[in-house]
Amino acid sequence: MNQKIKVLDLEFTELICAEDIQRRIAEMALEITARFQNERPIILGVLNGVIRFAADLIANLDFELEIEFVKVASYHGGLHSSTLKPLIGISPEIVSNRPIIILEDIIDTGNTIRYLLDSLSQMQCKSIFISTLVCKPDKFLHDFPIDQIGFSIPDRFVIGYGLDYEGLARNLNSIYQLKS
Repeated sequence: MNQKIKVLDLEFTELICAEDIQRRIAEMALEITARFQNERPIILGVLNGVIRFAADLIANLDFELEIEFVKVASYHGGLHSSTLKPLIGISPEIVSNRPIIILEDIIDTGNTIRYLLDSLSQMQCKSIFISTLVCKPDKFLHDFPIDQIGFSIPDRFVIGYGLDYEGLARNLNSIYQLKS
């Protein structure tokens, strides 16, 4: 069943169904739990799109953790990424000598994560682990490792499950791609 939806004047078709998303998040949580069981990391979610992924992933983690969020925007209401806004929401005192798990809804060029890594490297974190629900490997421009990828997808504009178009569609349970 390939569901179709319309957001504003654009048509989208289902790319990843809700059941597959939940199944993969549970697997990702098991991997993270095994790795960080005794470390009490800080989960650092990149707002706004990560809210759904972070909430479901954190609910499946089985260890002590702290949660922080940062806002770094690169889309500004369009279909293509642009320049980054300043890092908002994290201080060196919070992350110093602590393992950090960066949660991202989607990594395409990697510019947002590169910006975060550069900012966090000055704050003397113990370690940094990168987990993303969705990755577009064909658009990735950097050489840093992404430790955990939920789904690798083609270079298509996607919405749903936290991902938006003009602020809309974050509430959808599946992920949809722009119809070509």
